Amino acid sequence: FRPIVRWPSESVGKQGTVAFLLEDRRKNIWIATAGRGVLRFNLQREDTVWYREDTGTAGSIPSNAVETLCEDSDGRLRLGTGAGLAEYDSRTDRFKLHRIFMFERGDSRLGGRKLVSTGVTSGIIPDGRGNLWLSTRAGGIVRFEVATEKQRAFTTDEGVVVARGRR
Repeated sequence: FRPIVRWPSESVGKQGTVAFLLEDRRKNIWIATAGRGVLRFNLQREDTVWYREDTGTAGSIPSNAVETLCEDSDGRLRLGTGAGLAEYDSRTDRFKLHRIFMFERGDSRLGGRKLVSTGVTSGIIPDGRGNLWLSTRAGGIVRFEVATEKQRAFTTDEGVVVARGRR
């Protein structure tokens, strides 16, 4: 074995847990971390780009907590982050955030439920019909229609089984 990715020098000695790895069709290795952003390593050039949240910069990664990665059939990279679903545009080298919403009991205008942001998107699966299926920490699943950006939440009210901690 030989190391091919070196953490940027400013992160040496700081803890960064690798949460997910993905090789995209351009032969980049994407390394998602729980709290340190995401790194893109190019296998041919052997160079690394580190993306971190910068609240003062438009188009930066929306959260340093990146739990999952997915490349869809069109080659677009999606990231499940602590802020929601992020989409990476390789042409502009920028990220776009899609806040993901679920229902919570409380608002009678929505059948006793109110709409709330889920925060963490922890899983992404494309279905081949232009949808992304997202698992959330809020205890449900969301169907995200890529073309329209419409969302449909599925919770325990629709029969989703939510796993709780082991006893």
